[in-house]
Amino acid sequence: MEKLEIGRFYAKSFKGSIFEFIVYNDDTMDCPTLGINSISRIILKPRFVLFGEELYYIYNELDNPNALSKKDLIIKYEIKDDLFNYLKSIGMIKYSNDMAYLYGFKDTDGYDKNNYGVGSPFKWAKKKGPILMKQKRGEFN
Repeated sequence: MEKLEIGRFYAKSFKGSIFEFIVYNDDTMDCPTLGINSISRIILKPRFVLFGEELYYIYNELDNPNALSKKDLIIKYEIKDDLFNYLKSIGMIKYSNDMAYLYGFKDTDGYDKNNYGVGSPFKWAKKKGPILMKQKRGEFN
């Protein structure tokens, strides 16, 4: 089977860095910005996580010598709806309900929909709205 491009999406950081992801018909994606190929899954959050056959990469990990500033987290994901739905349907993107709210995804059914709080990247709170709005502006504690 010939490897063909299906689409592209982008992650933009608070400091303006733009990370491009190219999706292929063999259920992999590349991130030329980071020089990473054959990604099989990405978890969408302020520090996205990439998985592959021999890959586990956390964006902006603090113990990474090549890491960017701690404040250079992802402010926005730009993914066209049809590509988003395709990637979710085959398990190439994952996100929590919190991330769906934080990033304004139309599909708000994250991986923790039926297990509220399990796997949540934010501390537990009854009213997450105010916390998430601060984090959306880049105010992390």
